[in-house]
This record gives sequence, C-alpha cells and structure tokens, in this order.
Amino acid sequence: MTQPASLSTAEQSSKSWRHPDSLLYVQEPAPTEEPPRYQNMASLYPDWHASARCLQESEAIFFGSSDPEVRPTYTLGMIKQARKLCSACPVARECLRSALLNKEEYGVWAGSTRKQRRKMLVRLEAGISSVETEIEHHVAKLTSGITIVATVTEVIHEQ
Repeated sequence: MTQPASLSTAEQSSKSWRHPDSLLYVQEPAPTEEPPRYQNMASLYPDWHASARCLQESEAIFFGSSDPEVRPTYTLGMIKQARKLCSACPVARECLRSALLNKEEYGVWAGSTRKQRRKMLVRLEAGISSVETEIEHHVAKLTSGITIVATVTEVIHEQ
C-alpha cells in the first residue's frame, strides 16, 4: 500500500479552514450596473444633431459609398455638396467640435475633410491652437464662401 503524497506548502496555504456557519450563508454577489438601454438609434446622437442640416440628406454625401468595392469613398463633387450644406448649418461649430474631440477619421464634418481635421489636430496637440480657435477659423472660412482647400487635387479640379 502506498502512502498518500504530502501536500506542498503552497497547496496547504491555499486550503484554508472555513467555519461551518460560513457554509450555511451564501454571500450574494455585488449588484452589477445595468448597461444603458437605448430606445432607438436616434437616442445615440447628441442633442445638437437634431438641428443639423445633414439629417435630411443622404449619408453618401458625407461619408461616401458604403460599398468597399467602390472607389473613391466620396468624390470631390460630394465634398463640395457637403460643404455647401454645412456652410448654412446652424450647428456647424458643434459638429466640428465633436469631430475634433472624437478624432473622427471618416467623412465630412462641418465641411471639413479628414486631412483638414488631421492638420487641426496636429496644431492642437502641439499647443499652437485651441479647439475654439480652430472651430472659429474653419467656420469663418466655410460661411464666408472662401473655398477651403483640403488637397492639391481639389485646387486643380476647381480651376
């Protein structure tokens, strides 16, 4: 007959004595926080979005084709159309603020393209500018009718 193997020190310390009363009472787990439940997709949008001019327009104007096989995702004509709508939008400032704070990479937001927002973010991260200054500068150009140049390609096409 073989002797039972003795428990190592680590195994002995992991097996602790429990009082019999502790077996009679089951501790309830701590209540977990319920995740928020949304009534509909519209409730996910910020309040300012309800006043946006883009609500009545096709998303393709602002985000291009949803089909990954179609290139480019949005055309220069779509960008110009989006900018025209954004120039008269009452919530353009809030839209650009949201895009900058959330570092939106896709689409046209308050008439700004990804490249324009990237340049704004570089200035913000370098401490050269503030969010409010960038917003005011961009919206002033947008509403004054000055063409906002995002790429060299756009300049060539506009001429």
